[in-house]
Amino acid sequence: MHAFELLLLFVGLVANVSAQLVRHTEYYPNSPLTFMVGATSEQIEQFKRIVADRNLSIKEYNKKMEALVAQLSPAAQEAYMKRISEVKESRRKLGLKFLELTSNLDMEAKLAAKVLFDVAVKSEEYTPDEMLRKKQAILRILSKKALDQVGDVCFQTIQFAYNNGLPL
Repeated sequence: MHAFELLLLFVGLVANVSAQLVRHTEYYPNSPLTFMVGATSEQIEQFKRIVADRNLSIKEYNKKMEALVAQLSPAAQEAYMKRISEVKESRRKLGLKFLELTSNLDMEAKLAAKVLFDVAVKSEEYTPDEMLRKKQAILRILSKKALDQVGDVCFQTIQFAYNNGLPL
């Protein structure tokens, strides 16, 4: 995997932690999440439409998901909130590890990593496509050496997640 791909993967992981992460962590077509067990077929279809809508910002996505989850059973709501809490804690740990690893980078790579991290943290207003464009704009200006360094840090952070059983 190239450094660019690793970077996109990691920056996607540390994006503003929210219900939108189910897009990347748990959803498989025709196999609803645990918290959707017991939902009506209409609610499951609504869930699929929300997940598939790549034009929603994280904030818009969260509002729609929260409205859907509010219609579910108390047990399903609890399962949803538990999963979101787990993901938030995982992302917090991953973010701290990423920032720790960037402390040893050259100045160009360190600055790029910080900017990418800041963009991801402030991503609530962006659609996935807007996030991708912002990331690509930053990555395009990096030297190969800086890109490789940032990619290595991303890879190390992903390894940290796997080694510690953190959900991606």
